[in-house]
Formats: sequence, structure tokens, C-alpha cells
Amino acid sequence: MREVLVIITISLCLFLFVSSLKSGEKSRLYPWLCYYGKITSVDDLKGYAMAILDADSVPDPTAYKNAGITCIGYVSLGEVEDYRWYWKKIRNEAYILDENPDWKGNYYIDPRDKRWSDFFIRRVIPKILNKGYDGIFLDTIDTALYLEWRDPEKYAGAKLAMAKIIREIRKAYPEIIIISNNGIAMLETFAGSVDIALVEDLYTGFDFENERYTDQDADTTIEWTKKLKQAQKKYGIQVITLDYAEASDKQKIKTIYKTSLENGFWPLVADIKLATIPDPSQQGDL
Repeated sequence: MREVLVIITISLCLFLFVSSLKSGEKSRLYPWLCYYGKITSVDDLKGYAMAILDADSVPDPTAYKNAGITCIGYVSLGEVEDYRWYWKKIRNEAYILDENPDWKGNYYIDPRDKRWSDFFIRRVIPKILNKGYDGIFLDTIDTALYLEWRDPEKYAGAKLAMAKIIREIRKAYPEIIIISNNGIAMLETFAGSVDIALVEDLYTGFDFENERYTDQDADTTIEWTKKLKQAQKKYGIQVITLDYAEASDKQKIKTIYKTSLENGFWPLVADIKLATIPDPSQQGDL
């Protein structure tokens, strides 16, 4: 009976928290951080209100939550990494496709296969939430866009299938915080099922072939900004931006923060591997 009461209490707290997000009280989640390394102390995250973390690197977020930090667990929806606990269970499934050339050990997934969505929703997500995370960060959604671009006939329906999975996740876990990553071209198909939409490379990017930081095409920045503002207004979601730059390029970083905030977004500028924790004070105030 006690365990049931604990579960009910936790669910109620999460429900109230998410409800407050939907009612416009999202500012409590800024500044935010995306970091996939290990953490040794609560002080490592001092100054942050929300942190997207790798649940394998940070298996117990309790101490950070007790410090008032909302903790979101990273999970890849459109790819699978060969170092995850479930890799050996699914590596021979037909929905596992070829390796991502930019990220070794990461394999594309065909989102149209129901076996993947069932496994992801029933096995992968609970593993993260049971560790105490407040929600999930859905990465590699744009795999669906890539697959349809690569072979429109062979992968027809990938975008709709990906959006369907996200809607099913919301239905299965109505009480958690859900953050989507990228997939701007298909945001309209799932925006109603997420609380926050993250977009990478709005202002800068990274050239993997030449291993250098770059500036985003100006027209692309304008186009994406327009679509993201429309989504914010229509669906009431918060947009957060993640751009990449050399830590020494302080003027560029300052400009990105200023521009993103002026557009109504919440910015973060980090290194491409998300292996360092930036100073939260540089993010500025909302």
C-alpha cells in the first residue's frame, strides 16, 4: 500500500509540474544545460534550473533534483548506440539500418517498424524514468527526414511514423516532460505532444568532415526562426536552441545568446561533444 501511495504522489507531482509548464510558468527551467558526461558533485550543475543528462552517465539524479534542478534523461529515438544496455537485444532486428557516418557506433532506425516503437515505449523509456528523471529528451527525430530524403520510395512514411511514436509516448506517459530535438520540417506533426522543442545549429554548426565550427546559412536561420516562432505561438511550447562554438570565441557566443533570447528562445552554446559544462551566468536573464 505504501508503494502505491508513493507512486501516486510522484505521479501527482509530475502532473502538477507539467501542468504549470503548459500554463506558462516555464521560466523556472532557465538556464538549462545539455551535458552527457559524468557528474561528481551537485556543485557541477550549480546555477542551472534544468539539465538534460545521459541516464547511463548519471544513473541517479536524486541529489540534483533535491537541489531544485529538473532532470531530463537523454534517449535516442531515431538511432541506437552500440553501447546501450539494449543493443544486444535488438542488434539483429530488421529495423536496425546502417551506421551514422558522423557518429560511429550509432545506427539509424526505421521508425515504421512497430517492434521498435513498442520496445522503445515499454522498455527503454521506463528504464530512464525509474531512475528518477522528470522527463525525456528525444534525440535523432530527424532520422525520419533523412531516410525519406535518402530514398523517398523505400522509406516512404517514415516522417508520419516518427510523429506517431512521439504521440504514443505522450499518451503512454502523460505526466512527464517531453523535449523533442530537431525535426523542424515535421514539428507540426508532433508539436502538440511535447512541452519543449530543442533545435540545434540555428546560428552555428559543425563541419564533421573538416572538424571545425561553422556559421549557419543566414537564410536557413531566418526560415527556421520563423517556423519556430509560429510553433511557439500555435502550440504553446517553449523553444530552446543549442549551438556549437569554440569556448574562446566569446563574442560569437555572446551574440548567439542575445539573438536567441530576443527571439523568445532559450539558448545554450556548447562544444560539439557536449563534454563540458558552460558557465550558466553567460546565458543571461529571460
